[in-house]
Amino acid sequence: YKLQELPEEIVVDRIETSRLKYALQIAEQDMKPFVEQFKLDTLKEIVLVPKNRWDLIVNTGSNSPRKIAKTISEYLSKRDQ
Repeated sequence: YKLQELPEEIVVDRIETSRLKYALQIAEQDMKPFVEQFKLDTLKEIVLVPKNRWDLIVNTGSNSPRKIAKTISEYLSKRDQ
């Protein structure tokens, strides 16, 4: 994922940077790469979007396998047109 740059980009998730910093501290990770990549030291909230325009977002945590298959099928049929 990457940070949102344009308002028309599909939003994958958003989170307050303070929550992400706290989670990294708990995980005892070196925060510097994450802080720099996601601008945790300058932004109050980050908005994540697909990294590439061809990325497909499928939420496997809240959709049934049938719904996921339908989403993928519809995505692929639109790409072929």
